[in-house]
Amino acid sequence: MKKIIFLLLSLVLLGCSSQKESANRVGDISLIDLGYGICSVNIDQVQSMNNSPSGTHHISSNFYLIEQTNTIPMEMGQRFGVDYLLKSPEFKEVQVEIVWTFPKPITNDKGESFNEVRYVNNKKTNQDYHETYALNSQYLLVPGEWKYEMFVQGQKLYERSFQLQ
Repeated sequence: MKKIIFLLLSLVLLGCSSQKESANRVGDISLIDLGYGICSVNIDQVQSMNNSPSGTHHISSNFYLIEQTNTIPMEMGQRFGVDYLLKSPEFKEVQVEIVWTFPKPITNDKGESFNEVRYVNNKKTNQDYHETYALNSQYLLVPGEWKYEMFVQGQKLYERSFQLQ
């Protein structure tokens, strides 16, 4: 009887969890999805990034999820993204490749065309991170499926699609 109660309690606790660990694993690393959708952040630093339409990459903190959704209003200033934790039995640093793929090529004010933005960051396991995209220029207002992907050791660990409307 105690085993049955323990099993039922375990199932209830598992079902109540709002965090979703992705089915994908790379070695001993998995991803826990803490939230995605419309969000806000504090911009802490702006770095140069030549392989992006804006030419910049914002380092941010204080991810705040406004609405968990895959549907994003295509409005100037709108920010959307993902909040996650790279789970591992050990605390270690992992090289992560981030890819944002656009529904069609984006041409910036300089006439440069981009199908995606791709960059590599080092992340520590068992810490909360986020990646966001802000629609801060008219040329970024492109409807359709925007795809976010994360790779570790060349293998896809996570994918999330957003529909801009």
